[in-house]
Amino acid sequence: MKKLLLASTIAIASFATPALAEGNCAAAITKLDTAIQTSKAADDTKTKVLEIREEAAKHLAAGDEKSCLASAQAALETLGK
Repeated sequence: MKKLLLASTIAIASFATPALAEGNCAAAITKLDTAIQTSKAADDTKTKVLEIREEAAKHLAAGDEKSCLASAQAALETLGK
């Protein structure tokens, strides 16, 4: 399961990479990626966080900074960060 989570994080990050040049949301996603990798949360919690992170990346790619930030913050809160 951990390998799947790590692979998912890497895959999602690779899709979001072109969008990382944008403002605060890109920084929030980067912070979230670090939090996911270092988190000792249960696998089901990490799976939920990865789903929320994917939403954030989609919002960022669409240029919706506000929704992206909201999703990234919700994911961080789910991790307890």
